[in-house]
Amino acid sequence: MDKVKALEIESQLQGNVLQEWQIINLINFGKSAAVFYAKNVHSDSFVAIKIFDDELIEKYGDAAQLKRISRELELIGKSHPNMVKILGGGFDPVTGNHFIVMEYISGKNIKDCLDKIPMDNVPALVSQLADCCEYLECLGLAHRDIKPENIVISDDFSRLTLLDFGVVRPFGRGDITDDNGVQSFVGTLQYSSPEFLLRQEEDSIDGWRAHTFYQIAAVMHDLIMRKPIFADNVQPYARLVNAVQHNTPTIDSTAVPSYLIETAKLGLMKDFRQRLNHLTWRSFHPPEPSLDTLTALRERVSRRSSIMGDSSSESVMQSTDAVVALIEDVVSHLKVKARAIRTANRSAFPPINISREGDILCIGFDRSPPHSLHGNLRIWLEVQVIDSEVGLVAILAKGLLTKKDAPPPDKHVPIFIGLSSSGDLTVALERVLYEAIDQAQSVDTSNDDIVLELTPFTSEAAHV
Repeated sequence: MDKVKALEIESQLQGNVLQEWQIINLINFGKSAAVFYAKNVHSDSFVAIKIFDDELIEKYGDAAQLKRISRELELIGKSHPNMVKILGGGFDPVTGNHFIVMEYISGKNIKDCLDKIPMDNVPALVSQLADCCEYLECLGLAHRDIKPENIVISDDFSRLTLLDFGVVRPFGRGDITDDNGVQSFVGTLQYSSPEFLLRQEEDSIDGWRAHTFYQIAAVMHDLIMRKPIFADNVQPYARLVNAVQHNTPTIDSTAVPSYLIETAKLGLMKDFRQRLNHLTWRSFHPPEPSLDTLTALRERVSRRSSIMGDSSSESVMQSTDAVVALIEDVVSHLKVKARAIRTANRSAFPPINISREGDILCIGFDRSPPHSLHGNLRIWLEVQVIDSEVGLVAILAKGLLTKKDAPPPDKHVPIFIGLSSSGDLTVALERVLYEAIDQAQSVDTSNDDIVLELTPFTSEAAHV
């Protein structure tokens, strides 16, 4: 629906009554409907009424539109602080219109005020949006058209409300827009996940969650970068189709917490399985305080040391070049950080020696009685690239305490899975170094080599 048609509907309906609601004026319009401000004729309450485009009804049929409306009406009585309340709707025989009645929410949509939203407010807004979408999931529903235009923000930019449930989809109950088994595209291409663009989404709670994660991440992109996702590829249509399937948007800012950058990047991964592997609903909220095991390890290791100073003088198609370059970056980062960790904690760590064989980095500490280290400690770190486009990597580790040079053990554990740019990578490295020293100080190597029991990475640890 264009502006001309929206104004035409306004001229026809202004002052008329749909059921108990008198139309006052046009608020806004979209491709499928126009929204009007209306007043209850029996009280002083005001609402917003969405009146559907008759061309849409002609395309899908009256029965299909009534089914769509009935799905929205299932939300009557369902309430969330960040979701618009659905109050009524149906077909008005007097005016011949299909409509939905919802609470009136003042404010502008995010698209219209993107450059005015304070960056300090972004974490809370993302939390609100994710919380609302998780609530919908608990109801067995996927919104399917989450985008800045469908999100109204309060005048003080502190609270958002998700609108427009016109293409809401119950899990596993079929799609009323399907025509003779053919799935047509619904929603907004620019904010669609690749699998939904091709209608290859999985009709399950996990499949729809992956799509929702993508759409939330696309909104996060806009809030962080202050511009619409794929803004440079909207025309022609084929270029946008290609961008959604293949382009990885840049997301980078020092104005928001790093967890938002990481979550947005992971949420926009092309493979929906990878999104599910690396994100949970918790990912969209600020990290929670957790027990700092690293601090405990630091204190325990340092107490055992008798000196205070230095004792020495493809699921996603990836190019080979991109993978090699990412491995080089991560290995270099690990080498630099390992030396920095030792330099900053000389009382805990003996002199460090670092060597490399292929993609495997070996960090070694030789026997040092002043540090309560009675054997040679070796830690092997292997870098594996999961997705070079977004910089997603895994670090596998194994450790050995030996009195002589010995080959690495077979057993290894992942100690980190995430973005190579994440500060959590350095934390994971520091944790494994302290954990290795802690174990080495606690055992006797007079007989056999001892394989270290390193703590593996967990998804919970990734999001706290």
